[in-house]
Amino acid sequence: MRSRTPLISIILVSLSAFLAALGQVLYKVAVLHVKNNMSMLLFSPWLYLGFTLYGIALIFMVLGLRKGDLSTLFPLMAMSFVWVSVFSVLLLKESFPLLRGFGVGFIVAALIILNMR
Repeated sequence: MRSRTPLISIILVSLSAFLAALGQVLYKVAVLHVKNNMSMLLFSPWLYLGFTLYGIALIFMVLGLRKGDLSTLFPLMAMSFVWVSVFSVLLLKESFPLLRGFGVGFIVAALIILNMR
């Protein structure tokens, strides 16, 4: 049976995963900037930018789910794991061990398999 999920829904949910991942990385940036003074976290613009991106991601997710199949769209949120790995390396200069690379590769492969028509 063919999926009844329109392309716009797939795009919106994919953007949701991207923005949610970027929001999570910004939470980490906020924590790194305040170091040991956690009360300063409330004044971090990075934290609020992360909240904003997370909120936009939620809106995109809801809009995408309006016309698409949940079983098709929700697995796309697993791309947030991939995006967090990419952002962590590029923005936070974290390492990317080989085993993590295999894990990210399996996530991408699973998404391809799940969305084959």
